[in-house]
Amino acid sequence: MLMMASISLCVTMLSPNSADLYRELISWQEEMPSDQHEELTWLTTCLDAGIPATPEMEARWRAHTKQPIDLARSASAGDSPDFEHDFKENGFQELVPELSPMMRGSKLLLAAARWEASQGAIEPAIEHIKAASRIGEHIATDKLIINAVVAQSVAGHVVQSIHHLLDCSTLTEAQRQTLHQSLERYLTQDPFNVAASMRFEAEIATWSITKHLQLDALPADDAPPQDLMEQFFGVDGLGLDAKPPPELTIGSIRKDLQKLQVAYGQLATLAQSPNQAASITAIKALEQAASEGSHGFFATLLLPAISHVIKKRNERVEDIRDCQIRLTSIMSSRGTGNAAWKWIEAGQLAMQASGPWVDDESATTEIQELLAQAGAMQTASYPEPLNEYLMAIVPWWLPGQEALLDGLFVMLDRSTEAGDAATTDRTLQQLIRIAAALADHPNIASSLLSASITMRLVAPVQAYAKHHLTDPGARSDFDRLLRQLPLRDPAGLQRATAWTREHLSYTGTGWTESDDVVVADLSDGALLNLAAWRRGRSLQRQSPRQFLVPQGDPELLRFTPIDGAMLNSWTELGSDEDTSIAFDELGSIPLQEFGDRTAKSIQEMRSILR
Repeated sequence: MLMMASISLCVTMLSPNSADLYRELISWQEEMPSDQHEELTWLTTCLDAGIPATPEMEARWRAHTKQPIDLARSASAGDSPDFEHDFKENGFQELVPELSPMMRGSKLLLAAARWEASQGAIEPAIEHIKAASRIGEHIATDKLIINAVVAQSVAGHVVQSIHHLLDCSTLTEAQRQTLHQSLERYLTQDPFNVAASMRFEAEIATWSITKHLQLDALPADDAPPQDLMEQFFGVDGLGLDAKPPPELTIGSIRKDLQKLQVAYGQLATLAQSPNQAASITAIKALEQAASEGSHGFFATLLLPAISHVIKKRNERVEDIRDCQIRLTSIMSSRGTGNAAWKWIEAGQLAMQASGPWVDDESATTEIQELLAQAGAMQTASYPEPLNEYLMAIVPWWLPGQEALLDGLFVMLDRSTEAGDAATTDRTLQQLIRIAAALADHPNIASSLLSASITMRLVAPVQAYAKHHLTDPGARSDFDRLLRQLPLRDPAGLQRATAWTREHLSYTGTGWTESDDVVVADLSDGALLNLAAWRRGRSLQRQSPRQFLVPQGDPELLRFTPIDGAMLNSWTELGSDEDTSIAFDELGSIPLQEFGDRTAKSIQEMRSILR
């Protein structure tokens, strides 16, 4: 017995005190200067988006995050934290300052996971993901609705990170199984403790109201003391924007508290119902009845809008199940990843070749393997732009795609000339899929590259149809492939233009000393000029918008119809804060013309197959 007690004591001493570590994380966040906060947010966002870090970015990231990541990892390994909150004494006035730094710690771990994965360190990446997931569990320990909501958010980020890992990396079956098992904790009867939080908050409400209005010390027929009522409902109390009815008595308050407890209990029971569709309807009806006073005065003030929380919880659980299904599918098939990330990886290799990569033996084998992997994947989606920051005029991965495409077109010409139908067919399919994926990306440069591919495909498709597509069934199959190219919005130029205009309007608010330009007044072709000018101007100012999205060099574009030198000139004008030149004065992009030419090219290719 003594030996067992000694072992138990040693284990307790070795187990980290997670609450103390989380408190250190609170101190770290509180002491962080605002400029460091902005830079860390930017770096984290870039890593979350899969943007390769420059050596300077990596150094800054490591300098900012070593302490919080070490704290978060250590805290996640400990038992569930006890922050010694005294909700019985303080009620809803009790502060929970740990939520924000715990959430931030989990996001830093997930950003670190993506960074590790990009360097090929899959095992450390998985450990970071598991640690972030455990922090989500720790957050839900204090059974409050706000904790449940934050825990759901952490779980959402965990799922996104797993999907990103699957998109960009090749995992072993054991690694995928580990991730699959790590998601099991979310598939309990009450994930994120939503129902338990409902019941606990009912107790907090009862404690708080009973204490502050002295319900245990006064007769039932007495009116509650006016000074206590004002204090309770005022700014220094719960801060409720409501005036209690004058007929309230101690007895009626007690009865309303009982009604409140019943309403909370009903919500908690509904939150655990196996029929969630029906439960959401019932919860909304209960909330409506409470707002109309059917559950007493305090229910109209304190009963939370839980239907939204339950709906989000159910959506999160479905996301988790979908992620598990994907993990299970990959265990038996390699075709469930994101082809665009394989193309991006191949493009980075293609950029290192001295000429077309098909003539570089050191690059060809690896690129062909990546292309083969991409060909087996149904999904093809390029990384979305970062909405919170100034847009990348040229996405960082776009020059690599041009280098990849340059080699693909060389391969296409050679295989067509040599009568190699299999290679011609495979290469055309890759090119059409890449063009369609680029058209779906909301960046003008991406859409222009899609347009260039489509226009350049007309002659090879004509030769392919003439020499190889003699069977009507094969022609029909190829026509279905061509239908991936958007005829209504050729190359996605209209969508990209609308997104860019909206984005420039949004990011132009509040980060400069004056309103520089009314975006609505600009022509479509001048939008990238404004984006380049603002990029240069932002470099000269201390502002959250200063931390720009890394972009590819426009001078490296091979056949995207963008004048890289002109955009660089606009960036220099922005750096000098020169506003004397109209944004379409030095030249602009004829987007309508490219859209018309792209539509005509699609129609030509489809008419060839008739």
